[in-house]
Amino acid sequence: MDTEHCVPCRKSPYMMAAELDKLKVAPAYSVERLLQEEFQRCEGHSYLDHAGATLYSDSQIKEVSAELQSSLLGNPHSRHLPSDTATQIIESVRHRVLEHFNTTLEEYDVIFTSGATHALKIVAECFHWNSSCKLFHKDNDILSEDSAEDWAGHIVKNDVQSRNESTSYNDNHEAEVNHGAFVYVRENHTSVLGMRGPAYQAKADVYCLQIKELYEILEHDPDTPWAFHNICSHVSDDEGSEAGVQGNDHTTDRKMFTVKEEKCIKLRRNCLFAYSGQCNFSGTKAPMEWITKVQKGALNKILKPPPVNGKGNQLNDVTFNQDDPHWFVLLDAAGLTATCPLDLSKWKPDFIPVSFYKIFGYPSGLGCLLVRNTAWQAMEKSYYGGGTLLMIDSRKILQVPRPRLHDRFEDGTLPFLSILAVRHGLDAIRKLTGGMDNISHHVFHLARYTHHCLQSYRHANGSPVAKLYCEEKQWDIRTHGSIVNFNLLNSDGSYIGYAQAGHICGDAQDLVDGLPTGSVRVSFGYMSCYDDADLLLKMVRECFVDGPLFVDLSWIKKTSVVPTAASGDRCDADFEVHKGCAVTGTSKFALEKEPDENAGGQFPSIYEEPDVSKAVRLQLTDIIIYPVKSCSGLSVQKWSMVQEGLKFDRRWMVVTSSGVTLTQKQLPLMCCIKPYIDFEAGMLTLKYEGEIDVSVPLEPPASRTNELSMCGGRVCGDRVRGLDCGPEVGMWLSQVLGQSDLKLMLQINKRMRKLESVTHGDIRGSLSLANESQYLVIHRPSVRKLLNEIQRNRASKLTEDELVRRFRGNLIIDGGSPYEEDSWTSLTIDKHQFQIEGGCRRCQMVSVVPGTGERTQEPMLTLAATRGSSMKFGVHATAVVHIASPEIQGMSISVGAPVLSTNSIDIGELQL
Repeated sequence: MDTEHCVPCRKSPYMMAAELDKLKVAPAYSVERLLQEEFQRCEGHSYLDHAGATLYSDSQIKEVSAELQSSLLGNPHSRHLPSDTATQIIESVRHRVLEHFNTTLEEYDVIFTSGATHALKIVAECFHWNSSCKLFHKDNDILSEDSAEDWAGHIVKNDVQSRNESTSYNDNHEAEVNHGAFVYVRENHTSVLGMRGPAYQAKADVYCLQIKELYEILEHDPDTPWAFHNICSHVSDDEGSEAGVQGNDHTTDRKMFTVKEEKCIKLRRNCLFAYSGQCNFSGTKAPMEWITKVQKGALNKILKPPPVNGKGNQLNDVTFNQDDPHWFVLLDAAGLTATCPLDLSKWKPDFIPVSFYKIFGYPSGLGCLLVRNTAWQAMEKSYYGGGTLLMIDSRKILQVPRPRLHDRFEDGTLPFLSILAVRHGLDAIRKLTGGMDNISHHVFHLARYTHHCLQSYRHANGSPVAKLYCEEKQWDIRTHGSIVNFNLLNSDGSYIGYAQAGHICGDAQDLVDGLPTGSVRVSFGYMSCYDDADLLLKMVRECFVDGPLFVDLSWIKKTSVVPTAASGDRCDADFEVHKGCAVTGTSKFALEKEPDENAGGQFPSIYEEPDVSKAVRLQLTDIIIYPVKSCSGLSVQKWSMVQEGLKFDRRWMVVTSSGVTLTQKQLPLMCCIKPYIDFEAGMLTLKYEGEIDVSVPLEPPASRTNELSMCGGRVCGDRVRGLDCGPEVGMWLSQVLGQSDLKLMLQINKRMRKLESVTHGDIRGSLSLANESQYLVIHRPSVRKLLNEIQRNRASKLTEDELVRRFRGNLIIDGGSPYEEDSWTSLTIDKHQFQIEGGCRRCQMVSVVPGTGERTQEPMLTLAATRGSSMKFGVHATAVVHIASPEIQGMSISVGAPVLSTNSIDIGELQL
């Protein structure tokens, strides 16, 4: 930022930040009441992944459970009272879904699927890409069950005649099959892009358009042929009426053409256009007006150039009408309908995939495909599963599908117990919030507030704190939804990799050539509140801002529509904007970090740089084992080594009944569980203040092994199996950690080491339940250096020993220079050699205070500032021995042992 020409603003950044608070708009319903009555399990958490899956409400689950407990339900394919009850429930839910989208069975049908991806797969695999005059064999009138049998008999009776006619037609007109086209927006969900495969296999032309191209074609092109006229069909100019959408009517094609009639008919290509109602990445909404425009031929001209998958179809102008294709529109509404209304009485796409768990959380694995009744005959199925046929003959290729669309496409038995829950989910949404309109406004305001704050944050040197991925147009509820997507930046403009958040231990692939391989997506749901957004913003300010925070609002246009804080309504009042302020030489215009009031503003220095000219001996000062993964450590003076590392180190772990491995990331109080090992008694004892101790055998007797049940969990992606140590210790853990159905698991299967040596490549070795390596080495001079940086920048009561414990190392070494371990390649400790495997990437567990479970800002804040985005601290090591040799069983190491390091560079190696 050019501070020389910067005019100081009239308001301090505290007041400028207060301007952003004006973007907070109270929702039409009480979120606080919702959180208290329906989402108490969220206390202590800020859930910001509603685009992935939103949360279910307590009342919804109670209603579902009550209906299941009071109902007798059977397979809908059977014929008895419980079966009929299930069928009736399914049909009532089908109508309830249509009601939710403001339409009826006369306009749309509902095909239940496993989710939006399954719905997209159905369209891709069943869309009739090869259009011809023999495409449609039956009018799309919805038949009743009473007339279905008569229709089936008619088809069987005329089966031979139909097949003969079909054969005659194909023999004479093989060259007249007209391949269709698939047009998709590049900014689409992966599942939409996956539709290219079936389209390509069907020899359809595939076209890819950027969102900007579509805006240019559909919004600004004066030559766009909006006046679209179908041959042999009647078109109304009234786009808003039911007749208006008949511009894409398919009554002509429903006709059963004969060979004689075919010669006077121009065939039309089936073209499918797919776009997303709300981008799953940026949260940007696309115009609903595109639906009608495309159906009326607005994209005809894009079919002229060659497609991305070849030269295109060489069509016969006499036989095929290139300028008059059938256009169908697939609106990917999975993201949109999660928090926004979709009015199908106004907008009429042909295919709409939906996922229910994104709307109301439960059940997962269930969605639907809404199909417009004027478009469903563009679907042609080859596979028919149970329940989709009226009749099938195993002696020959003869089958009669059910007449109703959803019956044809719902293969096998529907998840009727899950479908039952959909009604309660939709009812809960309406009851708790007043409807999707209220939700849409609430999440929009949350996203706008979060976006504008992040966009305004600056490092002390004036550089942006975040890069946001969003259209730079004015924010409006019609153009933006519930998502904010961003990457954080260092003060020099480089990206901060997302691995710092501990997404996968040891995964260093968050940056490639300085560019991020992923981003941070924040998304809000109907139960989200401004506290959730503020907690995120606080984390960004305190952990990723270099120097005092600077707030710049100059990017916001004065024409921005800003709500009044009092009424929550939108108004046209200007949002007062001030130029960015200079921060050099004064803190008046910057948000300083507030010092600890108990420290009196003093930041005492406790570290003195060592004299590197003197040879300093390295020595092992501490040996710490962690018998139970993520619980407190046990300091020892001398300890045995085994193939997996230190004996009994991370041999046990705490898992839930569903197999989820628990760590301090989820339950910080785990650090308060203290283990003790009694070799004479052969017992591991766990202690927790205020609770009676509990003990389990170090090695379960072989005679009782069969009595113990198996359980499992995951460690760094590895599936681990072990023995459940029994209900007594499980109940004890549940009591002290406040979570039900916990188990203590003893590892019984072997794991292989995860890392490669810095210099020797992959040395195979066994692992305990440690994340990545057998041993974690911490260097005390580096701890002191880091602690000095913490004390220099802000008040802190951290001590060296506490900081050592936070890094949870096994081998603690003193002597030498800070961070010299970064160049170590091997260590020799009391004649035992250890191979260094690289630095340990740190996550939020280092911010948990040992013994209390509280979380603090440090040391993550200073780690991010001084050690880069990976925040490496300490090094991984493996004992260099022949793994199959019994020699290691008799090895041990002791506190006070001398340590010799070998470096990757000649300088800095210290001789004993």
